[in-house]
Amino acid sequence: MAPDYGAGAVIGGALGDCVSIEQGQHANIRRVSSVMCSTPASDPAYQPMNNAAVQESAQCLEAKRELMRATTMEQTDVAYKKCAHSTRLSGA
Repeated sequence: MAPDYGAGAVIGGALGDCVSIEQGQHANIRRVSSVMCSTPASDPAYQPMNNAAVQESAQCLEAKRELMRATTMEQTDVAYKKCAHSTRLSGA
């Protein structure tokens, strides 16, 4: 399911942060650019921003799955770094 966007307060965030509420098997709240909340979906610039947010979400989910499947310390380290990188990309 595509993320829903809205402004709100999140744990570790601040009132007024622009967030993506990702709904699927699990719910996830991810900080996104404030431009996402101030750009109407009808604006031509919105779709590329939305596509980038959806791609980052998918990369984060895959990194988490890799971490859960890891069976060696090396696999765990690599997957953890991917998760941390994905979190930095999303601003969370």
